Amino acid sequence: AGMVVSMTNISPTNERMNQAEIENIEIDLLLDAIFRKYGYDFRSYSRASVKRRILKVMNTTGIARITDLIHSVLCDDDVFETMLRALSINVTEMFRDPTFFLAVRQTAIPNLKTRDFIKVWHAGCATGEEVYSMAILFKEAGLQKRCHIYATDMNKVVLNSARDGIYPLDRIKEYTANYQRAGGQCSFGDYYNAQYGSAILEKSLKTNITFAEHNLTI
Repeated sequence: AGMVVSMTNISPTNERMNQAEIENIEIDLLLDAIFRKYGYDFRSYSRASVKRRILKVMNTTGIARITDLIHSVLCDDDVFETMLRALSINVTEMFRDPTFFLAVRQTAIPNLKTRDFIKVWHAGCATGEEVYSMAILFKEAGLQKRCHIYATDMNKVVLNSARDGIYPLDRIKEYTANYQRAGGQCSFGDYYNAQYGSAILEKSLKTNITFAEHNLTI
């Protein structure tokens, strides 16, 4: 008697689903490896966003597979730094959310004027725009000499940018509008010098700011 063997064809859709599942496992392993070795936890980040950033790193480094990227991230400091910069989400601007800065100016500042010394910790300062915004606010309130701002971030690269205090000149119009909506008392142009397509913030704003590397998750 003959034997009939029934074989189930795997549709292209199932193949794509299988590849997607494998890719998700690889991404899980990569994020877990970063957390276990370095302490940076990106495991709860939006998967679509993480995937885009991983693909960008693979394109930059020439690494073709996520499994190879895992090894490189664990063993190559340069690759890890590239991965960290890609995964760190840095969204900031001068006087971002002007209503917040206006509230600080109108509500918190009068109380702070009664204090002899003020310490401010700006966690996750990114490239520093909001740190300098706070420095401007305290300067206009006459509190700069009584205030020290500690600005921290886990990303060394963005911290270096924050220390430099140099930003694209094409964003100044937006920053100026934010400053005005935040109750700015001077001309925003007083706080920077324009050179070679960049806005270089006044050095006096850095007087009482300490930038330092710090990871809130550790």
